[in-house]
Amino acid sequence: MKKTAPVKNLVPGKSKIIMHPFYDFFLCYGSENDHNIIWSLLSALKKSGLRCFMDIEHIDDADNFADVISYGLMNSRYVLAIITENFINIPWSMSDLQSVLYERTSTGQKKLIPVLAGTTGQQAYIMESIPELQSMNCIQWQDNPFGIVCQLRQIILNATPLPAFCNA
Repeated sequence: MKKTAPVKNLVPGKSKIIMHPFYDFFLCYGSENDHNIIWSLLSALKKSGLRCFMDIEHIDDADNFADVISYGLMNSRYVLAIITENFINIPWSMSDLQSVLYERTSTGQKKLIPVLAGTTGQQAYIMESIPELQSMNCIQWQDNPFGIVCQLRQIILNATPLPAFCNA
C-alpha cells in the first residue's frame, strides 16, 4: 500500500499535489539560467519511470510556497541538488540545500545526491563555497542526463541508505 498525505490540509489553494504518492527525487536547483540542465535531467528521470518533485510543476499562485517545498522535501526519498555557480547565489536554493545538509549532519540520514555542473574551475568554486560537499562523492554533469539516470537508478536499487555514495 502506497503512503499518501492529504496535502490539502497542508497547502491551501488549488494545489496540484493533493493526495500524491511519495517521490523518488526532490529536484533542488538554482536559476532559470540552468533550466536547460534541469529540464533535460527531469525529462530523462521521468522517461525512466522515476517520480520527481519539481517546485514549478507542483505549485499554483494560491499555494504557500514554503509549505509546498516542505511537502516536497518531506515526501521525497532523495534530494537531487543540481548545483551550478548560479545555484550558490540563489538564497532559497541554498536554504533548501542547507536544510538537507543539516538533516544529514543531525540524523546521519544520507538523503542528498549532489550533481555538479560547470567547468572544472566553476566546480572548484562550488566545492569551496559549500565545504560540506568535499566529504561527498558528487555526480559530475557531463551533458548526459541518461548517464546520470543510470547512476541514480543504481543508487535506488541498491540503497537504503545510500551505499558509499555519500562518504560520512
